[in-house]
Formats: sequence, structure tokens, C-alpha cells
Amino acid sequence: MNNKLITIIIATYNASNTIKNCLESITFQKTEACELLIIDGDSSDDTVNIVKSYGELVDCFISEPDFGIYDAWNKGIKESNGDWIMFLGADDLLLPNAINDYLNILKYNSKVNEVDYICAKNEYVDKNGKLLKILGKDPSWNEMRKMNVAAHVASLHNKSRLFNEIGLYDLNFKICADYELLLRKGESLKSLFIPNHIARMSAGGMSFSTKAIVEIYRIRALHNSVSYLSNIVLFIINWLKYMSFFIRKKSNLNSIITRLKGEEFILDENIPFTYLARFLFVRGVSLIYGMIRLRTFKRVFVHPSSTIKCPSMINVGKNFSVAQDCYLDALSTGGFNCGYNVSLGYQTHIELSGSLKKIGKSIIIGNNVGLGTHGHYGSGLGGLEIGDDTIIGNYVSFHPENHIFKNTEIVIRHQGVYGEGIKVGKNCWIGAKVTFLDGSDIGDGCIVAAGAVVIGIFPDNCILGGTPAKILKNRS
Repeated sequence: MNNKLITIIIATYNASNTIKNCLESITFQKTEACELLIIDGDSSDDTVNIVKSYGELVDCFISEPDFGIYDAWNKGIKESNGDWIMFLGADDLLLPNAINDYLNILKYNSKVNEVDYICAKNEYVDKNGKLLKILGKDPSWNEMRKMNVAAHVASLHNKSRLFNEIGLYDLNFKICADYELLLRKGESLKSLFIPNHIARMSAGGMSFSTKAIVEIYRIRALHNSVSYLSNIVLFIINWLKYMSFFIRKKSNLNSIITRLKGEEFILDENIPFTYLARFLFVRGVSLIYGMIRLRTFKRVFVHPSSTIKCPSMINVGKNFSVAQDCYLDALSTGGFNCGYNVSLGYQTHIELSGSLKKIGKSIIIGNNVGLGTHGHYGSGLGGLEIGDDTIIGNYVSFHPENHIFKNTEIVIRHQGVYGEGIKVGKNCWIGAKVTFLDGSDIGDGCIVAAGAVVIGIFPDNCILGGTPAKILKNRS
């Protein structure tokens, strides 16, 4: 077979679900200057038939047992006739014009034969094709000695200056032998980086795993590319980056939170990992403290900075959460009772009894209720009830108790108190700095505008605002 400029080598094993898309991405780009080799690991699915259906597109096809992807690639190198060798996985795709971009470099760059390695950028996508990140940087020695910054998929290897000079892939490394090969060349590695997007690769492979992180650590140690202490630090950094990616994946943290909350939850991908790591650490500590402080085996979270009084009168469902610097005093006749997925925002103040002369009634909160920061929730003699799925803003206060003041001959504080109670329906939205006074009762689906003072009885699905609050309009 005549010499070629580029040899494309694809390793396959039971790849019937992906190999067709891979080959389709090559079909309309391949020229006479290229050859395509497919080295199969004796697949038991339909991979062989799919490959054979492409006929002359495939210049060489071998199907026999092997010892993994690098063993397959080594076989391909020995069979290759190209001056430059490109490697693809069966689930990788060449982007349009990728081959042409490389051919232009090889034909018109006068110094290209002095280069060992040519690489570009890769698009890293999830199973639905959503772009997760762009991979690939200029592989300078200062970068490469620490970690593989080059995007290996669809990069070009100078056969004579790499494989003929320093050997084939080391099969002792199952995941990162491509990094080991380049590090074997050391400081003498001459590379060329082009800013084009060349290939698309899917998330989920072994190249992004804890095993890969361990292999990279071993490879740096093998070639003494960094000091012992630096190698350890880099290992920790790589592990943290991996955990950051793991946390963001829907199949991981999102599914965990979804199971915990009992409803779908999708984490914003723009949240920094350090924030998430600190959040998870605090949640872990709060979980341990909460179970101990509330004397329960339920999944509850109480920040250690918060104050809990009379825990025997606290009855909560799973995922009850108390943020920093909250105050919860449950002394009352009926206690503090809430359903699942109830959260208390930062510096929330809940005090069921304002006096020891006559303790308050109770607070009852439904499921999936969020209490904003800096709120005040009293029970008093009337009690407080908040329905399911209600959202309460910051600085909201509830006062289900009133002073008696009719007798002008007696100071007010000596005339006692009475309470009718406060009720908030289900699926309500209470804006910031709203004040609820004793005797208030709003129906389901109500919205209360920020700053309103609520007193009185209001029907379902109305929008309230003002001081005192009035019905502004109906939602229905």
C-alpha cells in the first residue's frame, strides 16, 4: 500500500451503538491522502457487520482478542502506512473539515516535519449532545509535566519521531498510556497547537475517572516530571476537579438530591466546586448535629450555630433544615410541628411562647415550605398554621397574639393577652417584610406583596398588598 499522510486508527469492542456515527463523521472527509484502520477486539455484537458494510472506506480491518484499547492501537500502528497517526474511540466523532484542516497544516507548514505532535480542541459533550466543556491547550512542557493538557482524541502523532523513536504505548497503563507516551519524550517534545475544533467526545469514559487520576500520578512519578510533593498536590487538585464534575452531573448529585427531596432537582452547572464542597461539608456536619440535637433518626439538618430549646416539643419530617444562627424555642402546649422538606433561613427566629405565665399554643407547618431569612414566627395563644408548598420571603413576621388594652386605669402590660391565631393556606407566596397580625386567615394560592400588613380573612387565589392589606386582584 502506498504511503499516506494520515492514518486514522479506531479501536472497537462491542461498539455497535456508536461505531456507525463515528464512521459517518469520517465518510465525507476521507481523501486519498488518508487511510482508515479499524482494530476490533473480537466483538460479539453487530460491530463487525457494521464495519464491513462501509466497504472500501475501511482500508484495514482486524478483529481478534486484544488486551485493551492501547493494545489495539499498537496493532494499528504496526499496520499503518501514514506519516502521521490519528486515534479515535468508537464513540468519538470527527467534526466537519477536521481532516482538511490537518492536511493544510501538513502540506503548507514548511517546518511540520520537525514536529512530534499536532493537536487541537475537542468538544466534550454529555449523552444528549450538550456541550460540557472545550478540551485542549498548547502542550508546552511546563504544562505537560504536571498534567495532560492536550486533547488526545483526533490529534496527530509523527510516526517516525514518536513511535519509531521511543516505542509504542506502554500496556502497563490501561487508561492514560497516551499521556505516558508524550511524557516519555520529555522536554524534547515538539508540538504544534491549532485552535480549531477537531473532534467531539462523549462524557463517561474511563479517561475521566479516579483510576485515571491514579495512573496520571504514577506516570508523573515514573518520569520524575515534578517533585514528590508537587505530585501529591497535583493528585489532590485532579481529584477535586473530578469531584467537581461528578457533583455537577445529573446522574450523580442531582439524582441524589431528587431522591432526598422527593421531587426533581437540577443543580446549576455554574456553581463553583469550592462552594459546593463547603456546602456539602456543612450539610454533613449539620446532619450529624441535627440528629443528635433533635433526638431523632430522621434525616434532619441543624447548623451547630443555631439554638434549639425544648426539643421534646419538636416534631418534624425528613429533610427538616435549620440554617446558621437560627433560634427555635418550642415551649408550648402543642409544640412545633412540620412536614417534610421544610427549611428555616439564616437567622430565623421561632418562639412559640412569649411568656412563662401562659405558654403558647402551637405552630403547624405543612410539606415543602421554605421560611426566608431573618423571619419571626410566634405562636402565642392563637397558634400559627402554614399550608403545604408555601414560599415565605425574608424579614416576614407572624404575631398570633394581641394585648388587651381597654382599661385605661391599668397599664397595658398588666391587662393580659388573647389570641385568635393566624392561618396561611397552601401554595401561597409571601413577599419580603410582610407582617401578619392576629386573626389573619388567607386562603390557598394567595400572593402577598412585599411590605404588606395583613389583618383579616381573605379568599383563595387573591393578590394582597398595602397597609392594611387589601385585595388588589384575583389570580383566576
